Amino acid sequence: TAKFAVTAVGIELLLGLGLALALSEHFRGHRLILTISILPMMIAPEITAMVFKVIMFQPEFGFINWAVKVVGLSFDGYGKDAFFAVVSVDAWTWTPFVMLMIIGGLSSVPKSVLEASHIDGAGWWARFRYVIFPYARPFILLAVIFRFADALRTWEVIREWLDVPPPLGPNPLSIDMLPSYLYTLGFRAFETSQMATVGVIMVVMSLVLVYTYLRYLWRIEKVE
Repeated sequence: TAKFAVTAVGIELLLGLGLALALSEHFRGHRLILTISILPMMIAPEITAMVFKVIMFQPEFGFINWAVKVVGLSFDGYGKDAFFAVVSVDAWTWTPFVMLMIIGGLSSVPKSVLEASHIDGAGWWARFRYVIFPYARPFILLAVIFRFADALRTWEVIREWLDVPPPLGPNPLSIDMLPSYLYTLGFRAFETSQMATVGVIMVVMSLVLVYTYLRYLWRIEKVE
């Protein structure tokens, strides 16, 4: 679960930050590109997972499997590489959310400060590090916490992949996470007490993330 959350959220943060910086500038077609870029977030994760499973990662005809084989690499999105397939689906679905959160932070940067830094001769990296990032940091942290909390309970995408039975499908342990383990305990093994314990653990993990963000906000208020 931790491996999935760190990998997926890390990819979403990098892609979301890059898209936010690009789309925060106003240019011709800006609104159209922004609208198209948030469409993946509007589609149910189950449908996205189904499309990726059938079109992208299908062993014989999947586009990604075919592209990887063309360059001479081995990739099996159904089997041993199912983890990376699930991460790619999650990143495709939720990168727009991270992008929108960061765009909200970028919009809070005063134009006068940006213009002053440009007049002073600050380069792109200096403007980002000392001007843009301090304003966008609370929004970035909030997006990361939201995504971590949501990644801990990811189940729809994994369920789509586990519907493919072995040996063609993945070993369930290769992409097993707390939500799928919770489902197995409750509806396969009927271990309700253990299921409740796992559920409480998931709630506590989410509360820890929320508390971390609140502590950060309190510290900012004290500094101000």
